[in-house]
Amino acid sequence: PRKPLLTADGIRHAAAEGVEIGSHGLTHIDLTRADDAALSAETAESRALLTELTGAPVTGFCYPYGTVDARAADAVRTAGYGYACAIDPGPLTGPYALPRVHVGQNDTSVR
Repeated sequence: PRKPLLTADGIRHAAAEGVEIGSHGLTHIDLTRADDAALSAETAESRALLTELTGAPVTGFCYPYGTVDARAADAVRTAGYGYACAIDPGPLTGPYALPRVHVGQNDTSVR
């Protein structure tokens, strides 16, 4: 079963309470496998919609499935984000390939 996602009102409320709202893509596809049109939509359109929804700049991006390559990182930079995170950025470094840790539903506070 899928977990419920935040509604537009939930996103607005979180932003109003000071939570940073970043993008995870428009439809959560693996950007390393996306064609040029999808790559642009996933990054630029997602940022534009979240900016409109929250009334605040959206500067962070988190790659769906944690995967990134140079092409995806370039698309994120071109879309206007200030930084992006990946589970395994591989040989990429810099603000568009920051490492992150996956936290799943089975993780506990000990992990």
